[in-house]
Amino acid sequence: MRTLAAFLDVDPAGFGGKFPRANAAPPCGPFDEEAAAFMRPYFDGLTERVDGMIGRPLDWSL
Repeated sequence: MRTLAAFLDVDPAGFGGKFPRANAAPPCGPFDEEAAAFMRPYFDGLTERVDGMIGRPLDWSL
């Protein structure tokens, strides 16, 4: 919690000791093919399109 508070530059006392230590939600499953087909035209080649708009390749490794 201290690390998160330091990153956010906030006082850790504001969390009040009630900050959950784990995500209670189950992990999301993979997209089904219908969702993938819907998103494909928008996201295929996205990094290349952004690189083209910027005018140089960006580091997408993060």
